[in-house]
Amino acid sequence: MEWTDVPILKKEELKNFSGRRRIIYQEGYIEKLLNIAFDTVLVFDDFKALFIRKQSELNALRSLIIRRRQRKLDIFIVAHGFTEVVPSYLLTFADKFILFRTLDNPYRVKDRFQNYDLIEQAQKRVNQKAVEIKHYHEIIQY
Repeated sequence: MEWTDVPILKKEELKNFSGRRRIIYQEGYIEKLLNIAFDTVLVFDDFKALFIRKQSELNALRSLIIRRRQRKLDIFIVAHGFTEVVPSYLLTFADKFILFRTLDNPYRVKDRFQNYDLIEQAQKRVNQKAVEIKHYHEIIQY
């Protein structure tokens, strides 16, 4: 529902567009974005639902994330819990987390965090405050 006011970009329009657009994922989009995404913001909403199983797409996603600074990209991965962030290297490359209340236990993916204690403490704080303030969140500089 958050994106319904944003026009849908068709696969064949990927090379020539400007302004805000949303993409309903189809196979091959990530590979195409790797070739054309510069100076933009990419939001992968409900990412596990979009999880790409094709190896070339996973390779393209990894390249896109690694090259994000050179391409002036801001990439947001939206997930409903720590274990929903797949592939696992996405947590490795994250430099900020916007953390809302979640019951998903970060310990289940502890090995993916460079500073697990920071995340664990933040989750406890956020979950406590979210009892009173429904949409309470913190931005965690990682």
